Amino acid sequence: APLACIASDGDGHVIGGAVGRRWGERAELQQLWVQEQSRRRGVGGALVREFLSLARARGCKAVFLETFSFQAPGLYRSLGFRVTYENDLYPHGIVKLHMVKRLHAMRSRR
Repeated sequence: APLACIASDGDGHVIGGAVGRRWGERAELQQLWVQEQSRRRGVGGALVREFLSLARARGCKAVFLETFSFQAPGLYRSLGFRVTYENDLYPHGIVKLHMVKRLHAMRSRR
């Protein structure tokens, strides 16, 4: 089942998005994109947090993703993802990382 969230600016223009899918109790974040002018302003983190919230609301217990070392592994680490596998067979020192974040059940507020 697809999962997606979109960020837009004050004028309603799309400035980013997070797209993935749910596989039973797991979700895969397949793409995260933020418009260049909006990077390093919290948009990417907000999109990933919203994606995690959507996954949790649909019963997922973990989210996984793949990213390259030159992309956003620092962002994902800051949001609680951990590296479970590193593929260092790419040229120029590039590493592909498989990362996972376990989700905790949402608590109901009383």
